[in-house]
Amino acid sequence: MLAAYFSDCRCPACSGGPLVCDDLPPNDSAIVEGAVRCVSCASHYDLVWGIPFLGHYDADDVLGLIEIAANARADNLYTARDDIARIESLLAAYHQAPDKEYFIAHCPDP
Repeated sequence: MLAAYFSDCRCPACSGGPLVCDDLPPNDSAIVEGAVRCVSCASHYDLVWGIPFLGHYDADDVLGLIEIAANARADNLYTARDDIARIESLLAAYHQAPDKEYFIAHCPDP
């Protein structure tokens, strides 16, 4: 089943492949760091709940990722509602801040 995910995938680092996964976890609930590797350039990617994660994020992407987490469904088993409320509050404060760079540098919730 996992090979089907790789049939149309290229390595984000080198645009090559193939991508292989040598050790599959016993179930889809595990996060396996570095389980997927590119044969061409030896870059490694994680296997997240049975799905290869072939992306990467730069530090500038963190606010977008926080916003995604803040909009997670209420029945999400992996994020507590109070965490989502805290993140939404931080996002609101960021959007209202007149100086966004200052806000990030002095954020009250690291």
